[in-house]
Amino acid sequence: MFKDLRFAIRSLIKRPAFTLVAVLTLALGIGANTAIFSVVYSVLLKSPPFPRADRMVLLWGDDRTEGDSRSQVSNTDVADFRAQQSVFESITTFTSWTPLISGTSEPARVNGALVGDDFFNVMGTQPFLGRGFLAEEQQDGKDQVVVLSYELWQRQLNSDPQAVGKSILLNLRPHTIVGVMPASFHSLPATLLGKEALLYRPAAEETSESQRSARHLRSIGRLKQGVTIEQAQAELNVIAQRLEALHPESNTNWGIHLVGLHEDTVRDLKKTLWVLLGAVAFVLLIACANVANLLLARSTQRSAEMAIRTALGASRWRLLRQVLTESGLLAFLGTATGLLLAVWGVEVIKVLGSKTIPQLQTVELSLPALGFTFGLSLLTALLFGLGPAWQSSRPDLTEALKADSRGLGGGTRRARLRSALVVSEIAFALVLLMCAGLLIRTVAHLLKVDPGFEYAHSLKMDLGLPALRY
Repeated sequence: MFKDLRFAIRSLIKRPAFTLVAVLTLALGIGANTAIFSVVYSVLLKSPPFPRADRMVLLWGDDRTEGDSRSQVSNTDVADFRAQQSVFESITTFTSWTPLISGTSEPARVNGALVGDDFFNVMGTQPFLGRGFLAEEQQDGKDQVVVLSYELWQRQLNSDPQAVGKSILLNLRPHTIVGVMPASFHSLPATLLGKEALLYRPAAEETSESQRSARHLRSIGRLKQGVTIEQAQAELNVIAQRLEALHPESNTNWGIHLVGLHEDTVRDLKKTLWVLLGAVAFVLLIACANVANLLLARSTQRSAEMAIRTALGASRWRLLRQVLTESGLLAFLGTATGLLLAVWGVEVIKVLGSKTIPQLQTVELSLPALGFTFGLSLLTALLFGLGPAWQSSRPDLTEALKADSRGLGGGTRRARLRSALVVSEIAFALVLLMCAGLLIRTVAHLLKVDPGFEYAHSLKMDLGLPALRY
C-alpha cells in the first residue's frame, strides 16, 4: 500500500493540471455538502442545549375563531391550567424585555425576559450564585429583582463573586441582583424572544378575572417522565372545555395547543433545509461524474501502461488497487480543501442568514459534521474511482498496445461509460438549473409585490422610553 501511495503521489505530481482540476472539483462538492450538513445538524438534528430537552413543551394559545394555533396566553389562564393539570412537572410564562441597564458601567440596552416564578425549574438549571425567583416576587412592587446571565455578569460586573445583593438600574429603577446563572445555561431560542436573553425579571402579572383576556405572554412547561405530548394535549383540552364553560365571554373557542420546543424552533425550516441538502448532493454527484470522466480520459492514456503491467504478471486486483489508491488520494486532497471551504462557508451562512433566521447563530462545524465529511470522502472516492478503476484493471493487451503504437486510446466500454457520465452530469445540472430558475423567478415576483405604501427613503426604529419618566 505504501508503494501504491508513493506511486500515486508521483503520478499526480507529474500531471499538476489534472490534479488541480480534480481536487478543486471535489472540494466544491464536498465543501458545499459539509457546510449545509452542518446547518442541518445544528438546526434540525441537534437537541436543544437544555437538560432533558425532549420534555420541554410550549403551550400556545389556540384561537379557533381566528384559526391561530400559535397565539399568546394570559397569566390568569396559565394559572388555571397549572392548578388543574397533572401531566407537567412545571409550567411558567415568559415574554421578551429590553431594559436599559445602568449603574455598573456604561449604560446599554440589553435583551432580557420577564418570567414566571417556576421558569428556572422548567429550564432545568438553577443559578450558581444566589437563587431563582420566589412566588411572592410575582407581585407588582415586589418584582424589583433580577437574575443575570453568566455573560452579563462578566461584562457588567467583572465577574464579581459578591454580586448577589447588589443593585443595578434597569430603566432607571433600582433592581436587586438575586442570582447569576452558570456559563452552561442557555437562553430560550431567539425565535421565542426576538434575541437571546441576558437577564431575567419576574413577570409580575395579575391573575384576576379582569386580566383573563390580556393574552400577551407565552408559556412553556416540562412534562413528567413517561407522559407524551398527545396525553398532555388530551388533558389540557378537557381543562380548556371546562374554562370555556365557566368563562364564555373570554374563553369561547379558545384552548391550548402543545408543541415540543425543538419542533417549534425548526417548524419553518425543516422542509427548506432538507431540500437544500438534496440540492448540494446533486452538486456532489456532478463533481464525482466530472472527476470520473477525467480519470477515464486519463486511463485511456494509460492503457498501454496497464497492458504492460498485466503482461509482466500484475493481477487484476493489483491494478484495481493501484487505481483506487490514486482515487483515494484525490478524495483526501479534495476533502481537505473542501473542509477549508466549509469553514468559510459556515461563517458566510451565519453572517448572511442569522439576521433573518436566528437558528443559524448556533451553526458550527461539529464532530458529527466532520464524521459526515469523512464518510462523504470515502463515498466520493468509490463513486468517481470505481468505474475507471474497473475499466483500467481489464486491459486488452493486443488492442492497448496497437492503440498506443498508433497514438490512439480508448475502447467501446470506456466510450459507453464516458457517454453515461456526460448524460448524467447534464441531467443533474438541468434539474438544479430549473430549480434555481424557479426560485429566482419567485423571488423576483415577491420583490414586485406592492406593500400598499411608499417605502423608499423610509427608516424603521424602536424607541425605548423608561416608564419611570414616560
